[in-house]
Amino acid sequence: MRQIVRSMEELGELTRDKNIRVAVIWLSQDDTNESIIRIAVKHVEKQGFMFITINLKVLANEQQLNDQLLTDKLDKHPNEAGHKLIADKLYKELFVQAN
Repeated sequence: MRQIVRSMEELGELTRDKNIRVAVIWLSQDDTNESIIRIAVKHVEKQGFMFITINLKVLANEQQLNDQLLTDKLDKHPNEAGHKLIADKLYKELFVQAN
């Protein structure tokens, strides 16, 4: 975690002076420990970055997640339909937070 925090600090230093906006995306397919997300949010917001969480399980019911949005039952990576769902959600989040 220390390396991640240090990397965010360095990214903040590089982008702040150039007025570059940064979004940190937390993508999950399960019930991630809320305390981990709170720690991440604290460090991300300290740098002035946007923090967006996307949980495929929340976007789709669990059956759809397993049957239609993942590459297969053994590989939990999103397939093309899963990536489309993620991209649509991300676009909405970025648009809403940007305005």
